[in-house]
Amino acid sequence: MKRIATVAFAALLLAPALAAAQAPTFPTAAPAAPTPTPDPAVQALAQKLFAQIQAGNLDRSQLNAAAAADITADKLKTAQGAVASLGTPVTFEQERVLQRDGLTAYVYLVTFGNSEKLDFSMIVDGAGKIAGLQIFPPQ
Repeated sequence: MKRIATVAFAALLLAPALAAAQAPTFPTAAPAAPTPTPDPAVQALAQKLFAQIQAGNLDRSQLNAAAAADITADKLKTAQGAVASLGTPVTFEQERVLQRDGLTAYVYLVTFGNSEKLDFSMIVDGAGKIAGLQIFPPQ
């Protein structure tokens, strides 16, 4: 239970790129419409970014300017500390896709070998750059 609180804190640290860009936050409740079929390329990017967070070495060329400025080394280190010890995810399943004001949020349920689960959200802007990353308890 304590680990989930730590991960929720990490979500607050990686998400401010949205606020800095005056972009909307996305609801965490499931949408009424069915989730689109996962795009393998988008899912592969999300998995790659999650692994980079676990390693504490985020490829900043994937981020838009606001996210690159806002996701500091200290914030990345805090997020890494929350998820690195969980190990390699066993499953990485798309739960939903949300769109608002030119941004698309892809939300994945990440399950680990010890049965712990987290939601990981990758928010992409209209230019295909990452506008935000969030890690939070599953909804």
